[in-house]
Amino acid sequence: MDYFYTIAFFIFGAVIGSFVNVCAYRIPKGESIAYPPSHCPSCGEAIRYADNIPVVSYLILGGKCRSCGSRISLKYPIIELLTGALWAITYSRFGLSLELGYGLFFITILIVLSAIDYDIKIIPNKVLIPAMIISALLLVLYPLNIKTIPLIENLSSGWAIG
Repeated sequence: MDYFYTIAFFIFGAVIGSFVNVCAYRIPKGESIAYPPSHCPSCGEAIRYADNIPVVSYLILGGKCRSCGSRISLKYPIIELLTGALWAITYSRFGLSLELGYGLFFITILIVLSAIDYDIKIIPNKVLIPAMIISALLLVLYPLNIKTIPLIENLSSGWAIG
């Protein structure tokens, strides 16, 4: 069952990586991360749901926009794969625990900040300050030695639905 969770964390991490790409692209421009939906930066055409599957869609479309044929940066699938891999590794290290939540938060924020820094050589306060506040709150909770969320405390890797 551990493999199931590891794969699930990889897939969900890749999906989060797709959102990380949206954040890294839009936040420096002062655009909303929620609206409009994902679209081609070249032609503005909305990306279909089937064309928005992390990594897979990039490979199927040959790294090009379905509408206008413009190239899609290799950075997008790399960030999706990196986020998915780091989420799976973090799950493998911490299991279902609060430490997992801490790790996933820090990894995701650091990838967002790194992607923005890579593109424009700036780390925006719009991301950094909220991340620092949340990090400080998490660091205050950490010494309380809370290891798990009560709802998942009794779950083991052998737990199954049904």
